[in-house]
Amino acid sequence: MVVGIAAHTLNNQAQGIDEPQPQTSHSTLLTATIAQIAATPTESLTRPTSKPDPTPTPEAEPTSTVRIYDIPLTEELQTFTFYLCEDYGADYEMVLALMDRESDYTASAISKTNDYGIMQINRINHEWLTEELGITDFLNPEQNIRCGVYMLAELAKKYDDPHRVLMAYNMGEKGAREYTSKGNTSSAYSRYIMEQRDKLLQEGGEE
Repeated sequence: MVVGIAAHTLNNQAQGIDEPQPQTSHSTLLTATIAQIAATPTESLTRPTSKPDPTPTPEAEPTSTVRIYDIPLTEELQTFTFYLCEDYGADYEMVLALMDRESDYTASAISKTNDYGIMQINRINHEWLTEELGITDFLNPEQNIRCGVYMLAELAKKYDDPHRVLMAYNMGEKGAREYTSKGNTSSAYSRYIMEQRDKLLQEGGEE
């Protein structure tokens, strides 16, 4: 670039000569022109900085902490139940209280009315739960808890009142409709479970 400018300067000087001038060698003139260009200050170029990404980085969702209670249910099963309730949108403490009322947390319990396991899943529900959830053993603690939590979550989609949900779980939806049609808004069963639920929440559990 410098050489090109120097050549351009030489050309202009050559075209502007009207009278004889002292001859100067091309090499001397080229050297002087380059020196003049080198001595001329040039503007510094600022490298453009990259613009920040306008899209904000999504923050990681906080992880819920399992609440472990002093109840006759292993920590592993409480943890399993907690995350299952998170997935299904069920009330964790209410589920634990229901286990207490139904079976006293006994996985092998079978009632005289054919209710099975920790959450006492009645045999009348076994077929559709097997098809829906792929259950193979209603006395298996994890599978039994999954059935109970799923049923409660489905009932909660129909009824806003937890007492109505619990009555439908206990009596069946038809039985609960007949019971509430008489002006009943809760039952001894639902009140017991909600009271136990509140006690658990007051304890707070170990995180």
